[in-house]
Amino acid sequence: MWGTVTEFIGGAGSAAPAMPKHVILTETPDMACIMQPIALCSLHNESYPMQHARLATNPCPIARGLDRVGDWWSILILRDAFHGKTRFDQFQTNLGIAPNILSRRLRKLVEAGLLTKVRYSPHPPRDEYRLTPVGEDFRPVLRALLVWSNTHFTPKPDPAIRSHP
Repeated sequence: MWGTVTEFIGGAGSAAPAMPKHVILTETPDMACIMQPIALCSLHNESYPMQHARLATNPCPIARGLDRVGDWWSILILRDAFHGKTRFDQFQTNLGIAPNILSRRLRKLVEAGLLTKVRYSPHPPRDEYRLTPVGEDFRPVLRALLVWSNTHFTPKPDPAIRSHP
């Protein structure tokens, strides 16, 4: 019914470590996860409520991932990093994000291990942000989001507007 884990995290050659199948999806009822169409994640239950402060240690792998990239600014920063942006001013200009918010999001992505901070100018001190192997492994997540968004949220052409022949 579902493919292998490597199909979800980038396929052969992915920098992600090999993961047991049950971490992401299973076919056994006692370890079902939300990746299955009907079963709910047994790793998330009422005895372990979803609270933001506890997402990093939550037993649910989706919750732990969201702790690292769970806001839209972080995902857009990663998108721009995949498009070759590395410098603070490039992210700020492209995203139209306030400098204080960008600083916090970049710091969080560095702390989570998705980006690394590299000094490129000592005077004045300037850094660039590069994707790490962990960050590179986020690529299939962005691709999946792109496909899902294009499939369900791309505006339909207006039939009243005719294109030129």
